[in-house]
Amino acid sequence: QPGATKRHAVTVSYDATVAQLITELGKRLTGPVTLVHAGRKLVCPTDRLDELGIKDGMAVNCLKKETGAGPSVAASGPFVPPPSAAASATAASSLRADKPDGLLKIRKLNSQEHEVPFVPTMTGMGLKRELERLGEGSALGLRLIAGGKELADALPLAMQNVRLEHGAVVYLMRRDLSSSSASSSSSPAASGHVGSVDKGGARTAKFVGLRNQGATCYLNSLVQALYMTPPLRRGIVSFARSGAKVGGLSRALADIFHDLATSPYAVSTERLTTALNWGPVSRQQDVHEFWTLLCQRLEEEMKGSPQEPLVESLFQGRQRDYITCSCCGRTSSTHDAFQDLKPPVPYTDGASIAAVPTLHAALTELLLPEKMCGAEQYACDTCAKRVDAERGVELMKLPPLLALQLKRFRYDLKTHSRVKVNTPLAFPFTLDMRPFVANADAPTAGDHAVRPNAAMPPADACGMG
Repeated sequence: QPGATKRHAVTVSYDATVAQLITELGKRLTGPVTLVHAGRKLVCPTDRLDELGIKDGMAVNCLKKETGAGPSVAASGPFVPPPSAAASATAASSLRADKPDGLLKIRKLNSQEHEVPFVPTMTGMGLKRELERLGEGSALGLRLIAGGKELADALPLAMQNVRLEHGAVVYLMRRDLSSSSASSSSSPAASGHVGSVDKGGARTAKFVGLRNQGATCYLNSLVQALYMTPPLRRGIVSFARSGAKVGGLSRALADIFHDLATSPYAVSTERLTTALNWGPVSRQQDVHEFWTLLCQRLEEEMKGSPQEPLVESLFQGRQRDYITCSCCGRTSSTHDAFQDLKPPVPYTDGASIAAVPTLHAALTELLLPEKMCGAEQYACDTCAKRVDAERGVELMKLPPLLALQLKRFRYDLKTHSRVKVNTPLAFPFTLDMRPFVANADAPTAGDHAVRPNAAMPPADACGMG
């Protein structure tokens, strides 16, 4: 406590939030307090101490909230201690007096660069203030990306979750600032938190969004959809709380789901990408690859637990792959499981189209039999020779939750590269899958009225993400 030269040893869990730390301090102190670490106010009550870089044995400054003269904290820089706080003054001056340890290269998207001194104890916001001084605009509108990770405003450069050293390249990006977030430098929004709270700090919005780490909009969309899937959400949270040895991915998802339900601010997905070792987050990636890896890792972590069949029971359907000989009519087939379907989006080659293609048409094309002829003839055991044949897929049973991954790429034979297909695709609110399922009237074939996730609210009600 600056000004009182008092120290309090507080015991909290490694993943405690700022609000929990303040509550624990309330048992020893009277009146409201403000916490400061590394020269920055801890303004978001839902931020976890471990994510802020606060570890065992570290000191956190505790200031009484007062009006008029006394200790003050600026959201844009280090706090100014009173003259009587000798210990705090020494710590604060050491932060400001550290000598540069080389240079950082700040590279903009147009390849222009700034070289700024690398001071290990300078915070992410301090580096942004330096760029603001160099004419890059408001520090609140800047984002700094290094090694695929966004630098945290409150952490010193030496404590970021990416190694920074002399000569390291940090990419400079910009964020859009609304008038509300730019109106007050001490507001949570100005510190990178977007949300809706009342005067007491309680959440007022029904939903909150997910922060973009750089180019993780595809990831955020998937995580929001999974959160809006109650059976999956409950299963993951139940597993994380079961007391069993829980893997990092399950814990990360459970924490994110909890924050989406309780936090008044937009939630970070950094713990998820860290658990999956997924990156770089500054580059757009394939959401289907992320979805596949996510399911595989969840199944691995839940193996041997009551939740082991969770992913399979929700998303796995059955299909039959078959080949029919055109000569003898013999059909050979195998049964397999599928976790999603990949209907192709029609390619129009820039030509105008009379009507927007539909999801129904895309599914029809997906299940059309393929001719095997010429060099790809089928070696029929019955005919004892290579013959023309038809190869195809039949859906035998749909899963409770059907995942559709639109195939929006085609192979260009001229350039020998993949080209994105930007054709619009219309889909109904309710999709009748009976034409696509073999023996659709059988009791084991499942429900064929497929609808968008019933728990998902209208798009304009979801906020960010």
